[in-house]
Amino acid sequence: MMPRRQEAQTTPAGRSSKFRGVTLFRPTGKWRSQISLQGKTISLGEYVTQEEAAAAFDKAVLYKDGCKAKLNFPSEYYAEDMSSLTALSWAEV
Repeated sequence: MMPRRQEAQTTPAGRSSKFRGVTLFRPTGKWRSQISLQGKTISLGEYVTQEEAAAAFDKAVLYKDGCKAKLNFPSEYYAEDMSSLTALSWAEV
């Protein structure tokens, strides 16, 4: 079970998920996680639930921005992953 979001947020107009970096890919019905890096959009994969996609985004943005990252879930949720994230290359994230 995923932890609750840090702050309540409604789904912004024109987006299909309440989570940052997550959209519904309508042809497959799966949730797609994406992040921007150096002006390019990078797909982080497709997931069955939007919470799984949001967690994938969080891990990527933690790798990219470190402790100043804006996350979907509390940073404590990723405490175990932090040491392994710093050892990865961007392609492995």
